[in-house]
Amino acid sequence: MTGESRSAVEHSPHLERFRQKEYEVLFLTDPVDEVWLQSVFEYEGKKFQSAAKGDADLGSEEERKQSEEARKEREKEFGPLFECLKENSMRTSRRCASHRG
Repeated sequence: MTGESRSAVEHSPHLERFRQKEYEVLFLTDPVDEVWLQSVFEYEGKKFQSAAKGDADLGSEEERKQSEEARKEREKEFGPLFECLKENSMRTSRRCASHRG
């Protein structure tokens, strides 16, 4: 994960799910790191995934299914709120584990 300083990256809410799963995260705090990541996609057979973009593959297939089912239930319960969020270009996220609704 990239950021201005190690402290800023360490305290990012994007890392909650990674901490929960005890995944290692590479902290990149030099401005050139952003450019470097655009050309290097893996290291020693391990593919880089962005913690900030929310597209990292966390959990098993079963956990993803359960999460998707829970999201659908929340959408039923809070349908009007979700519609309002979509109209204002907002969306729900699975990234923040301790801030779920």
